[in-house]
Amino acid sequence: MTLIYHGTSLGNALGIARDRAILSHWYQIARDVRGSFGKNLLGGFPNEEAYIKHFGKGVEDVVLDIISRGEKSKNEINRKTTISLTARKEVARQHSDNGLILGCEISPQTAQTFPKYWEEQGGVFVPKKFGIDTLRQIYIDETILDENEEKIESAFARYSPRYFVMYRDGKEVDISDSLIGGKD
Repeated sequence: MTLIYHGTSLGNALGIARDRAILSHWYQIARDVRGSFGKNLLGGFPNEEAYIKHFGKGVEDVVLDIISRGEKSKNEINRKTTISLTARKEVARQHSDNGLILGCEISPQTAQTFPKYWEEQGGVFVPKKFGIDTLRQIYIDETILDENEEKIESAFARYSPRYFVMYRDGKEVDISDSLIGGKD
């Protein structure tokens, strides 16, 4: 079993559970624009065809143009249009904003679609979105879990993940074997 990790804040993690996927910033905005069709928002476009007729481009292309404005490098644009995933929990912890690390199992077929040395290089960038149907582990600050246990467990219940502590009493815990008692 190969696991891949994504570090995120509690608020973003709850959104990920709702969406059943980790969404790039770009993809989230495009989804929200599409959700506004027929609701008399954003100029009142009834559907994507009317939007394309007005802008001459699809939603994703217009959103990409907007989020690319002012960015100085291709790397900055890539950060908004992709999701970062890593084979290393410690790398994901750095991006977790003291929130959560989500650990998803990936199939050998999925791993083969990644660049050859992605594990050694520390990670991979996936365009648009990454489904979490194979969520197996959640690493979390014990204080955040204590304060939000019902909300977190309810949001992620469909996946039946194992819960692990990554911070206890404000201090980092060795996340290789920190299973929370009773949360398996």
